[in-house]
Amino acid sequence: MKCTHMKGIIGFSTLVILLILLNADNECSQQGTSVLFDEYHANWNPSTQIYQIIYDLESREYIIDFSDDRINPSLLSQYNIFVLMEPSKDFSDYEKESIRSFVENGGGLIILGDCDRVMSSEGILAPINDISSMFGIEFNNDRVIDSEKQISGTETTSWNPEGFVIVSNLIHHPVTRGVNDIGYCWGCSLELQPPAVGLAFGNPTSIAGTGILLQDLTGKEKKGEDIVVLAAAEYGMGKVLAIGDTDFLVAGHDRFGDHDGFLSFRHNRQLGLNMFDWVGEESKTPADYDGDGVPDSSDHCINPGCKIVDSRGCPKDSDNDGLDDCEDRCPTEPGTPATNGCPAGDRDNDGIPDDQDACNNPDCSIVDSQGCPKDTDGDGMNDCEDACPSEYGERQNNGCPAGTGEKDSDNDGVPDDQDGCFNPECSIVDSQGCPRDSDNDGVNDCKDQCPNQPGMQASNGCPGQSGPTFCLGTVLLSIMIISGAIITRIKLK
Repeated sequence: MKCTHMKGIIGFSTLVILLILLNADNECSQQGTSVLFDEYHANWNPSTQIYQIIYDLESREYIIDFSDDRINPSLLSQYNIFVLMEPSKDFSDYEKESIRSFVENGGGLIILGDCDRVMSSEGILAPINDISSMFGIEFNNDRVIDSEKQISGTETTSWNPEGFVIVSNLIHHPVTRGVNDIGYCWGCSLELQPPAVGLAFGNPTSIAGTGILLQDLTGKEKKGEDIVVLAAAEYGMGKVLAIGDTDFLVAGHDRFGDHDGFLSFRHNRQLGLNMFDWVGEESKTPADYDGDGVPDSSDHCINPGCKIVDSRGCPKDSDNDGLDDCEDRCPTEPGTPATNGCPAGDRDNDGIPDDQDACNNPDCSIVDSQGCPKDTDGDGMNDCEDACPSEYGERQNNGCPAGTGEKDSDNDGVPDDQDGCFNPECSIVDSQGCPRDSDNDGVNDCKDQCPNQPGMQASNGCPGQSGPTFCLGTVLLSIMIISGAIITRIKLK
């Protein structure tokens, strides 16, 4: 009996010890995780503003440090997590690359923002987005408000309560584990691109806009689930979290007076701890958002539907036909979208692929670029039917000029069946085969010595003299006779 009793005690004790060890393992899972808060760029001092969450982290054996120095790889290499709180000083290119490399190599990054009024007036918007945009996250210059789901009951929330929003639209994620809703205190919204994903979103009654209160709405604001307030990104071996509100981590009597801090509101504290736990755990494999085998840090294209990619992570197009190999049914043969990347057929054998062929003409292969029969001389007969494709002609002459090979008795160039005049002596004729008279003087051009000047037939078509015509000899003879008569008369006197 005693033996049985002892076995029961031993068994129970063993179970208790196992439970204690399991719990201890869970509680100490982040033992030794080191966190660096940036004070050099920060708009306000994290060591005094969010001391409560810092105390909570230290109680979980996190190691907390603060730095008032510029960022460099050597500094970051000593820590697991780096925290940026509303940075208002610009980052140098060297600092930006140091942060990017830190995350790529397994570091965790937490970025905390604020509403448009603070972001603009304190010069935070540009510096914070210089860092967050490297990971597909951008802080918007706006504020999130809500007409219904509001934090109430504090001195602070009594003014403009619409800016103190209860956010309860969260997706399942390690960061949101145990979190049903959070207090979002005059925070901004986020804009995302891959590899970033949203974790918390606006309520159906939430609105986000620049400088707005409920009475200032224009109808152009973002609404509901289009509003992202919390986002995560995995990059290389590291992780990034961004939230548009810093006040959710502020404890009471820090910033707003006794009992007006928001860390203890709803599940804000749990969210804060989850954020540090998640980014502090290094990924086992490099992040690959689109699953194409190229890590996000080296991936130049986001293509979750295609895994046939080049070294840059972009879909291959082996035959250079404009369709990537994932969509191309004939990836080694140039084709067209209409034929799913395969070569198009040519049912009329005119050399023009069917997808580009506007005409189906199996009996004619003399075609233009659209696959339609050519009509080089524009006479209405295509070149395949036209016996004289380069000379304008009539259909009754098989496309050849009229009279080709026909009789022309007077050799004036007009076939007899169209010739209205027989004039073998004149080949300067009009379209009816009759001699031309260009100056309309009654003398045809073949006889007219002045074909462009009206004249008389007597002068071979040239202009004649006007008025009476006198002979010079007659005039002289008349003068001599008259002179002789005058002289004779004088002598007789």
